[in-house]
Amino acid sequence: MSLPSSELPPLLSVLHQLLPQQRRGERTPYVLKCLTEVALCQNQKTDLKSTHKLELQRTWAKIWTLIIRSVNFQQIEVESFGLLGAMIQGNLVVTDKELWKIFSGPACKPSSSSVCCLSLVMSAYSVPENLDTGIEHNSERNLDSALREAIMKWVLSCNLEEEIEECAELPPVLCSDFPHLVLQKILVSLTMKNCRAAMNFFQNDAKCEQHVQGKEENSFSDVEELYLQTTFDEMDIFTNFAVNVADKNVMGSRLAINQNLRETLENCLLAMSEKLLSSCAPKSKVLSAEHLVRCVSLLVGVLGCYCYTGIFKEEDACKSELFQNAKSLIHYAGESISQSKNKLNEDNQINSLRTLIMQCTKCLCNCTKNSANKILSNIFLRLLTSKFMNDLIDICKNLMTATGKPSVLGEMDLRNDPEESIVEVDNQVSDDLFDNHSVTDISDTNESGDMQTVTGALSPLAEEQLTKQDLLLLEIVRFLCISVTTVQIQTVSFRASDIRQKLLMLTDGSVFDSTKPLHLHMYLVLLKELPTEEHLLPAMDADILLKPLSTVCSLYRRDQEVCKEILNNLLPIAVGLAQSDAHAEETGSARGQFLTVVGAFWHLSQGGKCTASVRVALLNCMKALLEADPYCNWAILNVRNEDLPVNDAFPHFLADSHHQVRILAAKSIIR
Repeated sequence: MSLPSSELPPLLSVLHQLLPQQRRGERTPYVLKCLTEVALCQNQKTDLKSTHKLELQRTWAKIWTLIIRSVNFQQIEVESFGLLGAMIQGNLVVTDKELWKIFSGPACKPSSSSVCCLSLVMSAYSVPENLDTGIEHNSERNLDSALREAIMKWVLSCNLEEEIEECAELPPVLCSDFPHLVLQKILVSLTMKNCRAAMNFFQNDAKCEQHVQGKEENSFSDVEELYLQTTFDEMDIFTNFAVNVADKNVMGSRLAINQNLRETLENCLLAMSEKLLSSCAPKSKVLSAEHLVRCVSLLVGVLGCYCYTGIFKEEDACKSELFQNAKSLIHYAGESISQSKNKLNEDNQINSLRTLIMQCTKCLCNCTKNSANKILSNIFLRLLTSKFMNDLIDICKNLMTATGKPSVLGEMDLRNDPEESIVEVDNQVSDDLFDNHSVTDISDTNESGDMQTVTGALSPLAEEQLTKQDLLLLEIVRFLCISVTTVQIQTVSFRASDIRQKLLMLTDGSVFDSTKPLHLHMYLVLLKELPTEEHLLPAMDADILLKPLSTVCSLYRRDQEVCKEILNNLLPIAVGLAQSDAHAEETGSARGQFLTVVGAFWHLSQGGKCTASVRVALLNCMKALLEADPYCNWAILNVRNEDLPVNDAFPHFLADSHHQVRILAAKSIIR
């Protein structure tokens, strides 16, 4: 926010006057958001006069008092905690015991916004030894950690005296979504002698791309993107925030644990999980499998955080009572999955199963960075059984054949249209995307027709094309893909290679129909998630995965959004093709299919048949090929019966009409 420093005090004063007037009105969230922006703005000011600072401090103190009293209003809870967090980050007020009472008493329940605020508070301040919380303690040794214990029980909503079936509702930690691992990091930090140091240690944890994907998209404007590209330099400030792993481990080794609080936390978690296990009845009206998986995530996440601090090793974690309870919970969740195979036409069952799978996917991390996420993933994978995974494969097979309708594009016989067809495909559908005779007169085709789908037609990638069963299938496929790419170096209870083979069988011509949006989505998920740069596909599997590629590209060649997605998802495969045995038949076949598609799109782009976004995706593919095979021993495109090494294909884009394409081509050439 660009605001002169002299205008901050009067603006804050006006907003403060509006706050009590609108505390329960419709405009309250807006006022709170404005105050949050002012707090963030003030935090960036370095030229505030002492008189302005004093005036602002007095006003913020009044606002603080009002907000502390209003956090229990559900209508403005998110905005209230957002403002508290901004004030704490900016060190705008002197906190008091009322702040800690929010996170240790009945004023409000744990929620995503309140837990995020608590995380900020614990990172900024040391937890006081004790408050008058009204909690009785059986031993004097607990008096110096009473507040920590109270916060711990507030987070977990400990109500251990009541049976779960008798409770009006489950604890929020079991029935609501929270930011990934935030709960677990808070709980483990509370058991450390220095809570603040522990929280800051976890804040510096290496970020997993899987859990932050989407958050950074579109963060730069076109002008900023152009500036970053024209620097021709890699700017680490935008790409690498990770702290050196070795430094982290040294820091983690200095964290000391409070054994009494650790025992308290473990007892609370054991009691919660055992109550769940005792209530796992087939017809339970309170529990569902997603609640069980949330509890598993909580137990395994705490173990993972302890391992990350160096308190104990993964092998020791897998021998603990918490792990054994998590294993039992996953068993019951697996039974629920098995029972649901015959209920895939019931909406409630579909929704519950999809939520369960999404919870499981959050527990996985196929990054190579050492992090709490990675350790959580390693421990979680040890819980999964062969039956659990194969039941999911069976559900995929059932959904593949039972759902999915042809897209509008598939229903139209575009390939037989002499005016607009780019490719001629016989009834058996050739593996080649473009035959030589069919592209010689590409310049005479209708450009606008080839670059768009039929006017008014729904995109094959639109979620509206998918049913609830379709969305469930895609979630399961993604979970299974991430699982098998993560466990290639792990000892688990299922064979990753078998699951990968069964996933690839979903692309077999007997079940795969590229005219169905569901099957297109599924194929894109397989392309994106099954091969990764860290966990490469064997040549035989890559060959199987790429077999439908030409057919899919041929069918959707006029849908530029689909073409872009396909090209973007091909990037990890190029690395694997370079490292495969060059003399293996499968390697030659896979490389041929990959190069055929890239060559066909290169030829289309030269004829003006691809949008700028597709050309960028194509260049990224070519760049990946060049990095995989710098001397172009096999990275050779065949265009109109002429060999074109990939490195010779880049200069053609230097005169492109779009600046991003030109810059990307130039950067690739000079590397």
